[in-house]
Amino acid sequence: MNHSTVITSLNRREFTLLLALGFLKTAYADSETNFLVSLYTQYAKKYGISNSGFSFSKKTFTFEGKTTVLNTDRFCLLNYDLPSDKERFQIINADSHIELSSLASHGINTGNHVSCLFSNKDESYQSSLGIYVTGIHYVGHFGPSLNLHGVSTSNDKSFSRRIVMHGAHYCSQTHIDSYGFLGRSLGCIALPKNNMITAYQSLKPGTIVIAKMDTRRKMTEALRPPTPDEKIENRIP
Repeated sequence: MNHSTVITSLNRREFTLLLALGFLKTAYADSETNFLVSLYTQYAKKYGISNSGFSFSKKTFTFEGKTTVLNTDRFCLLNYDLPSDKERFQIINADSHIELSSLASHGINTGNHVSCLFSNKDESYQSSLGIYVTGIHYVGHFGPSLNLHGVSTSNDKSFSRRIVMHGAHYCSQTHIDSYGFLGRSLGCIALPKNNMITAYQSLKPGTIVIAKMDTRRKMTEALRPPTPDEKIENRIP
């Protein structure tokens, strides 16, 4: 299925989401270009590739001596250009159809309502931009979770920082209604609990996750301290 077919089959909500992601511009410019290849090329150039064992062309990824075959059946795009009360995380399949569109939390020190500050440093409690590859599935403090391995120079400390994809109760409309902004993580990609179950079931190890931001912002307000809900679930003293 080419991009022209995909575009004609979109409903209004999907069309709006893809327009916000900048996909339609790419699709019209070259309907034969694979969406994932196009995105990977763009953001590999922007954020660099620091892992010598990562090869998009060979569809392999090596981390700590273990080689994984990349999963190109689907991939994830996290668009930090959008504020946190918008569905800015998507799981997209090989036919460029959105299988899941979801809220997604950023780090407590990345911003309040919008994402501004990013870091690759331990205990920064900030999100990182760049290209990730999913690792093993596990069930931990937050329930079903996915390890994330950063392959860009901007996020290559993610695994040692324990930046993962997990579900969180604070990633919800309830938290927005109570506090005025979506609940924040300690730098992890946090999804609503139900959506995390979908991600856990559908994202195989070796799935590419692109966390991108095309227009950087400066902080124009003070960072809000952790809310009671953020403190409880993130285990903040």
